[in-house]
Amino acid sequence: MNREKFKIGELRPSQLMHSFGVGSIVDFPNFSGIIMGFEDWQVGELRAQVYERRLREAVHARLGPRIKNIYKVPVPVSENPFSREENSKGVPVEVFPRWLRCPVCGRMAQAHDHVVEFQSDFYSPDRMKFRHAQCTKASGGRPTMIPVRRLVACEFGHIDDVDWVYFVHQGESDCKGPLYWKDYGVTGAAEETEIECKTCGKKQKLIAAFGDGDGGKRKSAIPEQCNGHHPHLRHTDTGCKGQPRTIVLGASNSWFSMTVSVIAIPVEGSELDGLVADHWTNLNGVINVATIPAFRQGGLLPGFEKFSDDQIFAAIERYRSGAGASPGGAGSANASSDSTDLKLPEWQTFTKSRERVEDRSLSFRSMPIPDDFKADISRIVRVDRLREAQALIGFTRLLSPGEFGEWDDDVNEMRVPLARSKDHSWLIGNENKGEGIFIQFNENRVKAWCEQSAIQQRSADFLRAHAEFRSRRNLEPNDALFPGMRYILLHSFSHAFMRQLALSAGYSHAAIRERIYSRAPGDPGGPMAGVLIYTSAPDSEGTLGGLASMANSPRLDSILAKTLESMQFCSSDPHCAEKAPDSDGMTLHAAACHACLFSPETSCENGNKYLDRGLLMPTLSGENLAFFNQG
Repeated sequence: MNREKFKIGELRPSQLMHSFGVGSIVDFPNFSGIIMGFEDWQVGELRAQVYERRLREAVHARLGPRIKNIYKVPVPVSENPFSREENSKGVPVEVFPRWLRCPVCGRMAQAHDHVVEFQSDFYSPDRMKFRHAQCTKASGGRPTMIPVRRLVACEFGHIDDVDWVYFVHQGESDCKGPLYWKDYGVTGAAEETEIECKTCGKKQKLIAAFGDGDGGKRKSAIPEQCNGHHPHLRHTDTGCKGQPRTIVLGASNSWFSMTVSVIAIPVEGSELDGLVADHWTNLNGVINVATIPAFRQGGLLPGFEKFSDDQIFAAIERYRSGAGASPGGAGSANASSDSTDLKLPEWQTFTKSRERVEDRSLSFRSMPIPDDFKADISRIVRVDRLREAQALIGFTRLLSPGEFGEWDDDVNEMRVPLARSKDHSWLIGNENKGEGIFIQFNENRVKAWCEQSAIQQRSADFLRAHAEFRSRRNLEPNDALFPGMRYILLHSFSHAFMRQLALSAGYSHAAIRERIYSRAPGDPGGPMAGVLIYTSAPDSEGTLGGLASMANSPRLDSILAKTLESMQFCSSDPHCAEKAPDSDGMTLHAAACHACLFSPETSCENGNKYLDRGLLMPTLSGENLAFFNQG
């Protein structure tokens, strides 16, 4: 029996990137904890690195050249579940929230309070718990205390326990009396819960912490000023201008990852030149061939095993002189030198006229276009092998990065750092291998479609919705961040295609991801009109080829036809079909819902915004917007 799958408190490397990274709150059997910042990590456990030149350059463009290394998350390798060395590997966690309550008597106390006892068990973390040592109502033993599942957070990423003393006494108070949590109903709703001070008798209903329904913003029941606390950094900022809001422990808006992701593309030169380019952070200090054996022994040269020391040093000298590998080679001779432009080199690689590309990181071949789609699609690529490299650069709270627009100034202001020190020199990352299908749309058809009067009117509707959406979140209504109808068309097609591929290829929908390539003819690097649908896994061999095989004819013919057919009707019609993008100011989609076009958060690059299946095929709304119904 495999004991590993029964471990408590275990996270996959991908979860530490996207769901439970630094600053997020993780539930354990008997308490919750917050994953601490990088100063608390054991750096000695971080050995394996993510080597990808474009990822490193993109991180430097966003955080500066201080970032020297991108480490993979440490993974225990021992099969002995009682190994102290292997059990100590992982990421540090501190108890959070610190306020706990006794489910028997209702007594509230912080984890360090004298009435709380911590029961530790190194080898059985599921048995770790906090006990109420002085419960007056427990018939036997000491009850296990549970977290008080209410927190306060602000849009600048600060989070803390509710100041329950302030809350009960409706302001600052010298009263130090014990607080008690009282439920008067059976549902546990905030309206039926009351917090009471046993010493002075003051009490307050829990619903007061959520204000009057205005988005959960604070009222007088909690402090008006955010205290600026970052528990994952053990640090408090001063002068935070954010408004604290009460949230529930485990709320989906308590943590949103900010990652940089690139698809590895071929480089000019030999395989060795490409390896040197990827590992240049480590190799730029090599000044003679005699130092290379030490790099080998330190595990800093993975992939170099078949090359001699002299060959490696010669490649280092070529790269140093500018004669070695350069970006985009085998598939993209004109790749952009802008390190913040992650998609242009990938687009150029996939759309170049070569029928086949074979590289250690990327392998693809051009496939026939189905007859029924030759007017709409100009290229289909079966991607048999790809490598995706990612780095976690921060996170946000309350507002997801996708609500700001890609690398808007607002999102950079609200990005929460992963370490206290501004000179911190490393990040964590991940490397996945997989497969996919790339589809390039016919540029002339897309351009003509965008110029139609009905589409321009729809664009105006979406633009109003875009401005209202940002205004409701106290963001500048920046029209430049509106992606345009070209993007909405491609994004809608991508979601529809992913849903059909999940049915046909056997992968779960959450395992399939999208990468949208959309730029107007006048944009830098434009025009672009294409989508990459892919799946990837951290396994050394990647995935098994089931998704890429869907690009074969006649299988793809049927999948594309079913994709579009499924977009004509929705089980929520006519309500779904008649949804206007600017109808409520809270959403950024038209004819789209969970029954027809929405995708899991792990799949969508834009948080299920800018979607409209009416742009693909005619719907019950009767509007003439469909790209694939132009005769």
